[in-house]
Amino acid sequence: LLTYILAAYLSVIHLGGVESWFANDPKAVFLAARAVSVVFGVASVAATYAAGKAWFGRNAGLVAAAIIAVAFMPVFYSRLALNDGPGVLPCALALWCSAIVLRTGSTKALLAGGAAVGAAASLKYSDGAIVIALIAAALLSPELSFKRALKYLVFAGLVALAFVIVT
Repeated sequence: LLTYILAAYLSVIHLGGVESWFANDPKAVFLAARAVSVVFGVASVAATYAAGKAWFGRNAGLVAAAIIAVAFMPVFYSRLALNDGPGVLPCALALWCSAIVLRTGSTKALLAGGAAVGAAASLKYSDGAIVIALIAAALLSPELSFKRALKYLVFAGLVALAFVIVT
């Protein structure tokens, strides 16, 4: 997924062709790719706040966002054009969706969580393990019957799979 995003971004900011741009000024290409990764990192702070707030309240969301904003590994990887930094964003979004599913039984949040899991797995395969939170939230939600939870988990799985295949 990150490769496609970077390719689209680099093609837009340099319409003359990325290959010739890279041949003439590779530092500028790497800087542009790092800028995309930084945007994902900053968005991860906001998504972590949303997930923390949904799970444990506003104060916990603020603490979680503050920690992820200054923690060594997320900051280190967000400044590089690697999959590790941007992978935090869909994981945080999946956790946010999981909290909504657990509390409200929202099937829309369950499907959005499936898309977030697909994006996480597409960025880095091991990040797909975040699906465990979504499954647990759906099965433990008092607002969803087991049959309905299972039905929408299958749909969410199909959304995740489609996301991985397309990207």
